[in-house]
Amino acid sequence: FPGVFLGAEATARHKGWTFSLQARGGLNFKVEDEDHHWSRDLRFNGDFGTLPFVSLSGRAEYNLTKNANLFVAGNFEQHFHKIGDVRISEIASGAPVEAYQDGGGLEFRTVTISGGFKMKF
Repeated sequence: FPGVFLGAEATARHKGWTFSLQARGGLNFKVEDEDHHWSRDLRFNGDFGTLPFVSLSGRAEYNLTKNANLFVAGNFEQHFHKIGDVRISEIASGAPVEAYQDGGGLEFRTVTISGGFKMKF
């Protein structure tokens, strides 16, 4: 989905450590969903308009040498709950079956944690 965001990022270094934080908030536009129910030969299309989101991330790195480091990172992303209109049609013919105003909901949240060893050659 196309979107815009506003964010801030900060990085601090101390001895062999580097710490980074990032925060973003914004809006996605023209949020749509298409869900195929093959066993029933139905397609559900949802229109949700504009969807607000927030994203927070952080990373810590420790330099073992000039070319090698260990890191751990985390990210949280939340796309907030939104109600939208749903249209149902037949998959094969495209013929409309039904439409529901405010008939669908959308919300998405992720948490990612990663870590590793990075080396430059």
